[in-house]
This record gives sequence, structure tokens and C-alpha cells, in this order.
Amino acid sequence: MTEEQFTAEKHYHLAIYMMKTLNKQGIIDDEEFGKIQEDLIGEYQPVISSLIVELGSS
Repeated sequence: MTEEQFTAEKHYHLAIYMMKTLNKQGIIDDEEFGKIQEDLIGEYQPVISSLIVELGSS
């Protein structure tokens, strides 16, 4: 994994953590969370996390 990929992975995880917190607080619903997660994967293109999301939706 390159330094750039590692940085993208960290930024993705931080953003997802914040979105999960908003979801748990009821500020965003599960559907919104799913859309945001897809958008964040597109933005940060995390190597490991995108594979985990794909496996989870199979």
C-alpha cells in the first residue's frame, strides 16, 4: 500500500466514523448512510474498506 492509499484509507475511516455517529444519533437514516458511504468510497477510493463493503453486500 502506498502512502497515498494509506492516507485515503485514513480519511475514509474518519469520515465513516463521523457518519456512523450521526446515524446512531438519528440525524441521518440508514438509507442516507448507505448513499454517503458510496459517495465516500468514490471520493477516497479506499483499497481495503471498499473490499470489505463489497463482501458485506454479497
